[in-house]
Amino acid sequence: MRIYKLSLEGVKYVFKITKSASLKSNFSLNDQILRASTSISANIAEGYGRGSKKEFKYFLTISIGSVNEVKAFLDIISTLYSDIKTEEIKNFYERLGKQIWTFRKTIK
Repeated sequence: MRIYKLSLEGVKYVFKITKSASLKSNFSLNDQILRASTSISANIAEGYGRGSKKEFKYFLTISIGSVNEVKAFLDIISTLYSDIKTEEIKNFYERLGKQIWTFRKTIK
């Protein structure tokens, strides 16, 4: 699934910024954004594996919530750490969220 593969790309982007020297010291924020980013992929996979369209849609909705969580954490990071550029990653997650939502709407 395209959205699943894209969600994995997002995890790579998030892992990259969490390696930043200034963010490394903030374990809590680091942990939260990593968990939220991996949650997107995990929920897509879990929903797909459930076998019912209703449950798949439910887990896609949870994935969208995790996308919004990642975007919020990126806002927090850009507020606290001016040396960490988050605009490109945030744009990526904006697109990913829209694609998951569009895909969700196609499931009948």
